[in-house]
Amino acid sequence: MPRPLRCLRSILLAASMLAPVAAQADDVTADQATQLQGQLRGWLADQLGPKIPLADKPIRVTPEGDHFRLAIEIGGPIAGTPITVTVGPITGTAKPLDGTRWSLEDFRFPSPMRIDNADAANGPFKTLSMRADEQSFHGVIDTSLATPSTFDTTMRGYSSASEAKDSASKTSIVSTISHSAAEPTSGGRVNLPFEVRGEKLATEGTLPDGSRFALTVERVLVGGHFDNVALSLIAPAIRGLIDMAADPAMAMAPAAAMAPAAPPKANPAIVANAKQALDGALGRKPAAARPSPPASAPKPAVTATVKLKNPDMTAEQKAATRRLVSALRDFMGGFEETYAAEDVKVTSAGHGASFSKIAFGVGAGATAGKMEAHMALTVDGMAKPDIPPGPLRDFLPRHVNLKPRIAGIPAADVFKLLDHAIETDGKDSDALSAEAMGLLAKGPLLVGIDDIALDMGPATLKGSGEVVVASITDIKGDATFSVTGLDDLIKKVNETPELQSMGAGPVLFLVKGMGRVEGTNTVWNVRYRDGKVLVNDTDLSAMLPGGK
Repeated sequence: MPRPLRCLRSILLAASMLAPVAAQADDVTADQATQLQGQLRGWLADQLGPKIPLADKPIRVTPEGDHFRLAIEIGGPIAGTPITVTVGPITGTAKPLDGTRWSLEDFRFPSPMRIDNADAANGPFKTLSMRADEQSFHGVIDTSLATPSTFDTTMRGYSSASEAKDSASKTSIVSTISHSAAEPTSGGRVNLPFEVRGEKLATEGTLPDGSRFALTVERVLVGGHFDNVALSLIAPAIRGLIDMAADPAMAMAPAAAMAPAAPPKANPAIVANAKQALDGALGRKPAAARPSPPASAPKPAVTATVKLKNPDMTAEQKAATRRLVSALRDFMGGFEETYAAEDVKVTSAGHGASFSKIAFGVGAGATAGKMEAHMALTVDGMAKPDIPPGPLRDFLPRHVNLKPRIAGIPAADVFKLLDHAIETDGKDSDALSAEAMGLLAKGPLLVGIDDIALDMGPATLKGSGEVVVASITDIKGDATFSVTGLDDLIKKVNETPELQSMGAGPVLFLVKGMGRVEGTNTVWNVRYRDGKVLVNDTDLSAMLPGGK
């Protein structure tokens, strides 16, 4: 969604945390305005911490009949950075309703806005600018979190432009409409659902190599929800991020890096093994005896290391990092976000493509104390005018769907590992490595694809599978794939010279030979156990590097 809408939503959520001024039907007073102004300033100071001074960012609250008018200055230099923001104040009105409820009206993100970077040679941009021709807003909040709060915004004529050392771009959106809410759960927590609809997005510009690009989208749909968010943890998280950003040495992110001690050596008999395995899968008798593969070399030991990017953190750096990690530990129960773009056209460097729809989703949470994250990608109606009409254009994917998932690691143990890494500056590598490996045993780690689908030419592929990792040496997995129209696909490939020259026909024929026919489908059940790969109960382990 446009950047002003993101910022406005954050400001409105912040307002819901203020202590109420006594609501009444009479006109508000100057004393009440002063009280509310102090509450706002105190709240912001608590959120941002001492590294962001508020003295040069005035907050003004004035009485206007039965409501208050607010003006919050956000322009000026950003302390400790080469960034300067040139913009007017955020403005709006707040009217006390019954109890602890407030009506918020006419909030406007300042337009136009300009951001300048004095160190453009070492930064991502030189200048950023944005504006909106029309804005409207209506919201009702309950500062006690006893009843739901709702926010509705409309923006028309949004445009932005950016300039970097060797690139530039500009973007426009005809209109956006958004709705969001804060729905109380318990213990000061809320669910935050939201949805945004944008019409007619267009962006174009110049890439670092001098080539031009352009993108148009007829409609953008964004939606999702953040579940059981702890509002009291927002301030510690923000302060931790600010402290880390203000200190260049804070690129500490504890990381677990697991890698083989050395790459496995290539087996010179892999090709022969693969052909022999395929002959067996296809029921063919070898024309001649093949040499047995040499004894495989001992597998290299697999180790894991856990280290900090910048060791020897100061006590202040450790404290800031612990604040951030502690806030994130229990910040929310989970989230789900989806993004969809309809009628997409893109061109770059003289080439172009179009899609009837592109959708992307991401989510995360915890079930029974174990972390879970998933994604979803869908692409429909791909067209590429660069490819002339004919067989090759017919093979462009009409539909692609992919839903990967990872789960199983206990959340509490992950944060325990982070705490240990922070406290020891990553120097206790043996213990940290053991803890990292122990996470798998407490899982196990699950890596799966809940759905994979591909429509291409006359064929349709569908599948799903999961790999279970209990340790580096204890891995097992199962997957099932099926294809309809495989015979028609092979025939089509064999009739297309461009694909014949790539050897696609023989490969598809071999793959078909490993499958099992079930009605109109060709099915492959894949199983991995004890270092062996079985496809429809046929051992194809010899096809793997080092296999036998």
